[in-house]
Amino acid sequence: MGFADAPYKSFVGGGAGEDMSLLGGNIVALKISPIGRKRYYDGFTGENTFLVGYPEMCLNMAEAINRGWISGSADTWYQKGVKAMFAFYGITDGANNVSFLKGTAPGDYVNYSVNFSFANYFNQADVKYAGDNATGLNQILTQRYLALARNSGLEGYYQWRRTGVPVFNKGAGTGNSNVIPLRFQYPSSELSTNKANLTTALGSQYGGKDDINAAMWIIK
Repeated sequence: MGFADAPYKSFVGGGAGEDMSLLGGNIVALKISPIGRKRYYDGFTGENTFLVGYPEMCLNMAEAINRGWISGSADTWYQKGVKAMFAFYGITDGANNVSFLKGTAPGDYVNYSVNFSFANYFNQADVKYAGDNATGLNQILTQRYLALARNSGLEGYYQWRRTGVPVFNKGAGTGNSNVIPLRFQYPSSELSTNKANLTTALGSQYGGKDDINAAMWIIK
């Protein structure tokens, strides 16, 4: 992209709605940055993961305070959650060792020391907590989605479905007529073993259709 290796502006992600068949070509053409090979592909140690871990719990607390459900400082819990998210990926306040693959050979890396500052991160206009209002809630929900990246199974999708945050671009890569589905269809085994109850459930909730784009009661 014409920038030095380590700065954040050197990294470009692919859009959620882009045609995934073009992903490999865009990576080779240096138009999209792949995930870190050293972290995810070197060695045989499995990636750590969690379900409803500490980062998510902190951001749950921040959301609850922002919405007025409980008392406390949403900003304090917001910052705790963000810091815990970075800690999960091994990022600390200060110097961090970062390895980039130089070519295609496994283990052929160039190493950098990259400084990270939480103070600078939280002072960014898009990140600094805006208060117990709609903007602040959007910030909390955005960080919660980020905290669920590459862990927690489908929890990131469920949280997007519940909140609509973040807003994704939609295109050919989305499929389903460029619409992100809201639910799973019932398995065929349900139709063969529990047809009467399945028919009743579909009739009461989805107009008789097992529609993946229909909103279930819990998100209405």
